[in-house]
Amino acid sequence: MTKLYNTARFIKDNKIILPKNVMKITGVFQKGIPYKMQVLDLCRSQFPSIKHHNPQVELTYVKTKNVSSYTFMIVEMTDGKQQKIGVSQGDTTEKLLKKVINAAENMNREGIDQDYVRLIAQEKRFREA
Repeated sequence: MTKLYNTARFIKDNKIILPKNVMKITGVFQKGIPYKMQVLDLCRSQFPSIKHHNPQVELTYVKTKNVSSYTFMIVEMTDGKQQKIGVSQGDTTEKLLKKVINAAENMNREGIDQDYVRLIAQEKRFREA
């Protein structure tokens, strides 16, 4: 899961490359203990600000060797729309950012993914556990 966040560059040519209405990116992954899920949030307030001249965002976490089948990312928009993004072992940072951008653009055109309502409840249970 580290590769999702530790080298993610959200600024390119002095512009934030994510759509402006992306509020939060959540990574849900299994680490170490079976059936123990961990959640890592990346909120809009943590995105680099051009006025602060931050060239990149680097969020580090404990490095995991394998990406489990339970690993996924959730993109949440400011209007409440959400979408789940699958993560595979061979994904690069650029590919993951493209997935996030594509998901955001799709949600700008479509409504809420109804299957995702169940995932939100599942995520809350993981946080409480």
